[in-house]
Amino acid sequence: MKKQVSFFLWLQEGQTVTYLLDRKGITLDQESMSTLSVEGRQKEYDPLEIVYSVRSCFHKLIRSNKLSQDQIDHISIVSEPYAILAWDRLKGAALSQVVAVGEETIDRRFLLPYDSIKELVQERTGLSFSHAGFLVLLKTLYKKYQEKHAVLSLGSVESWVLFHLTGCQTFCTDYTHAQHSLLLNYATLEWDSFLLQEFGIPFHVLPELRRSFPQEKQGFGVTQSFVPLPDGIPISVLVSESQCRLLSSRAMTYKESHICLQNERASIVVQLGLEQVRDVSHVKKILLPYKTSYRKALAWDIQFPILPKYMKRPHCELESGFDFLGEVKSNDPVLLPSLDVRQAYKSPQFILHRLDYDTSQHAIEMAFEKSVVFQIKYFIALLEQEFSIGVSELSLSGERSRQSKMMQFLSDILQIPILHRYDKDTVLQGGLFLMAQFGSFFSKSTICVKGKLFKHYVPMMDPISSFASYNQWLSLHNRLSKVSRCMI
Repeated sequence: MKKQVSFFLWLQEGQTVTYLLDRKGITLDQESMSTLSVEGRQKEYDPLEIVYSVRSCFHKLIRSNKLSQDQIDHISIVSEPYAILAWDRLKGAALSQVVAVGEETIDRRFLLPYDSIKELVQERTGLSFSHAGFLVLLKTLYKKYQEKHAVLSLGSVESWVLFHLTGCQTFCTDYTHAQHSLLLNYATLEWDSFLLQEFGIPFHVLPELRRSFPQEKQGFGVTQSFVPLPDGIPISVLVSESQCRLLSSRAMTYKESHICLQNERASIVVQLGLEQVRDVSHVKKILLPYKTSYRKALAWDIQFPILPKYMKRPHCELESGFDFLGEVKSNDPVLLPSLDVRQAYKSPQFILHRLDYDTSQHAIEMAFEKSVVFQIKYFIALLEQEFSIGVSELSLSGERSRQSKMMQFLSDILQIPILHRYDKDTVLQGGLFLMAQFGSFFSKSTICVKGKLFKHYVPMMDPISSFASYNQWLSLHNRLSKVSRCMI
């Protein structure tokens, strides 16, 4: 009997989502389950609850669709590498909670002894010490459990789930997840022996490295003793979420760019192909699966503050007393990022201008959206300046990308076409595109064609007006940065 369906398992922070797909990549059914976190100095999750959420999603899909083993072709796993844990490989028992990686996990004192090799680390791994959260947690967990357990295993969530799916037989990860550890050599695609020795983490506690799409179908093992799944189902794909978002635009060409525009941040990914570019702090070089090898991409995040419901104030001044009201030529509200010059790629809060007690909430929200657009333009200009990469077309996904007026304004300011996917599940669509490229289950002719998947926005504003609007915002932004620099 011909296999009819496959599972797509998406491990997110705080949630597990499982899709049931047919050969054309159409979602037949889906289930999701939340996992609760424990808030403290670090956000933590129960490792058994994560496994239970996976088990529960599979159980509901199998029961409601009356599936048997001979109908299921394979399982694919996509994960947001958000947390790490330690477990005993012999007993299969977790030794620690699943600790989420964030700014609070980076103990700067830990990095001080390695300051002399920070440039070497970025050269070898593609990531700077500003992304050292995984490395710090790996070192901390190893020091805590190294003497108590001879078969200690350290890995992120996808390795933990894969370990249980295969009946505690497979301890591995793929290159796109391993890179976040700052221990994977970006060129050789192996654990870097020099860095392992420098940071005091032995090779045997880390997962085995495999390609995201191994040539054999059971490249990441087969299911075993994981109720309700039947034994023997191949686990064929393991890849990171960022790569899937980028490839949701159905193209694998040089300079192809994608922005995931959420309420609190924008994640920008740009394809490099085999192009070599210099290292820049805060900008990540990530691996992108492609045929028999890996291509490269640039990725970084722009942080946006959440817009409060009530922001009305008659005026807003910096602590120094410097007021920008005289600099604003328009009577409309103007929002600017309060840029910390010590973290040039982050915008922790907004400075508001031209507000009075009669300013409507709608006007404030419009000013917020314009500020987001100008910040995206600002960072794309940095991209062109730092790496000499001109972006000619941009695809977008995420919650805020569904706002048509904002997308049109973004196209006007950038003066390039904007593509927005009608389907909101961009990670799923990018994953399907990759799987159709490498596997035989999905219909390549159906999935790998752009067709009518996108809504197109083209510039409607003339270039002179576009430049003038952005330039006014930029002049205020630069002046604010100078004042902030004087205050530090």
